[in-house]
Amino acid sequence: MIRVNKEKTAQIAERIQEDAEKVNILLAEMEEERINLSKIWISEASDLTQEKMKMLKENCEAIKKEMELISDTIQSILQKIQAQEEMDLQKAGQL
Repeated sequence: MIRVNKEKTAQIAERIQEDAEKVNILLAEMEEERINLSKIWISEASDLTQEKMKMLKENCEAIKKEMELISDTIQSILQKIQAQEEMDLQKAGQL
């Protein structure tokens, strides 16, 4: 059985979660910037600019989906850590 340092694993998971939160903030800022740019672009728009806006929105949505997957993975890791800790506590109580 592989020995896991739960404290370090939890710290890593926490840092990943913090990074994911930072990325979500950046995504929100990107979306806000996209909206601001879209206002400018619409006033000066050409068909090409409209296509670029669509691509930017699609890229933002793809990044958001990736971050959701990362967040789900982090939650899964944290749940596994918690389950292992509970099992360890139960084993310790049986000794």
